[in-house]
Amino acid sequence: MDNRNSSIAIHATAADAPVSRSQGTGVKWATGRRPKLCTPKIELRIGTWNIRTGHHVGQKEIIAKELTTCKITIAAISELRITGSGMMVVQPLAIDDQMTLFYSGGDKREAGVGFMVTSHAARSVIAFQPISDRLAVLTIKGTIKTHIISIYAPTETCQDPVKDDFYNQLQQMLDSLPQTDVILLAGDFNVHIGTDRTGWENSMGQFGHGHINDNGLRLLSIANGSQTNVQLNGVQIEQVQKFKYLGSLVQEKKVTSTVEVHSRIGQATAAFASLKWCLWKQTNISNKTKIRLFKTLILPILLYGSETWTLLKQDLNKLEVFQMRCLRQILQISLRDRIRNEELCRRSDQQPTIEEQIQQRRLQWFGHVCRMEGDRLPHKLLWCDRPTQWRIQRTAPKKTWLKQVEDDIRNRRLSLNEARTAAMDCLA
Repeated sequence: MDNRNSSIAIHATAADAPVSRSQGTGVKWATGRRPKLCTPKIELRIGTWNIRTGHHVGQKEIIAKELTTCKITIAAISELRITGSGMMVVQPLAIDDQMTLFYSGGDKREAGVGFMVTSHAARSVIAFQPISDRLAVLTIKGTIKTHIISIYAPTETCQDPVKDDFYNQLQQMLDSLPQTDVILLAGDFNVHIGTDRTGWENSMGQFGHGHINDNGLRLLSIANGSQTNVQLNGVQIEQVQKFKYLGSLVQEKKVTSTVEVHSRIGQATAAFASLKWCLWKQTNISNKTKIRLFKTLILPILLYGSETWTLLKQDLNKLEVFQMRCLRQILQISLRDRIRNEELCRRSDQQPTIEEQIQQRRLQWFGHVCRMEGDRLPHKLLWCDRPTQWRIQRTAPKKTWLKQVEDDIRNRRLSLNEARTAAMDCLA
């Protein structure tokens, strides 16, 4: 190997380089005046490659040859396994053009990230900043300055403190970069983000795979701008997208109650199916007894917490369909009999519709909150005004919970203030 392939360590600083904390793996490398690379008129191919290892003799030259063959301008490299940090010129095998390798590693041949760029692209590099053996930033001059972050994230089996350090460092790096510049993240993230886009519509595409894991949740939280660091007695609390509390589903990004409605229908369906042969199919039990058991055993599961739901029309329809399907099975009436839902409710001991039951529960909760003390949080939230700087999301329902209450009491020929006064009179 000639001198062109030797490692060239350059230590300098530049005002254009992003400012962030380094873990001692290297310092910022910067160049002087450079031509613009990232412009609308220049075709730029950026890729990423986990090469497993790159410290053996001849491996860097093979990698450079493959990237040159594929016409990759800039490649974010993961698992380089080269100690230290710096820059070196690599001569691909049987190719005249050279490539430049920027690398960032630790004291051991573990992990390691970097960039391999063409000789033309290397002339447009403003700064290279090695952060750690898992993070490095390459700043490129263009119409809009571009920062490419090479990443090699901890695997799912790594300890939580290792993950916490990495994602906190990544968040600090993102916060330090100007938001008016172009920021690209490339590398091996070691994540599964799954297929459920609920709550992540602004940061997740439509072609996910599998089920989300812990690393995937951490990455989506950063992409969505909702990464938090909450500790209790020195232990960081895990951040999740949703969890169940007292039987209700609490979501980070909750706009409507669609997910809660689907969960309730699923649980009620399972409970109804478990009683199919021991109760609903029994001919020696009267339909009146079956309807009473349906009200006692199934409806409380279906409508648990429904007094706080902000319902969409399609969610209400799904609840109504579930109720009618259960009543048809209990009364042994099929769709071919062409019996309307109103007649089903009449034969089911004047069974009220799901909408009527939710309205009754909602008004009961409204009255309960009105009778609370003025310093109680639910009472404050019910009657407080929305801050003017808050914006309603596009996916939000047209009617808020309080607007739904107004519709409920309008059918009873009452205004909101009159309903509030009536609820306070019950306390007296």
